[in-house]
Amino acid sequence: MTLGGGFNWNGLILVTGDLEFKGGGGNINIFGAVLANQTTDVDGNVDIQYNSCMIDKAFNSQPVNVIRWEDKKLK
Repeated sequence: MTLGGGFNWNGLILVTGDLEFKGGGGNINIFGAVLANQTTDVDGNVDIQYNSCMIDKAFNSQPVNVIRWEDKKLK
């Protein structure tokens, strides 16, 4: 996932792959939380502020649907 300049988000961002912040042309403002497998590049102005109220709102506004579940047992 690549986030560009002028991006504002209130809530939770979950990325299962790589995350890039390309802040050219404006700031990237996130109020909530970001979880990514790997952050590969950070350019420009990036402001991430943890906000538990925004995370709670994200989980309570939409039902959570399990798309895939895998149980790996250790040998």
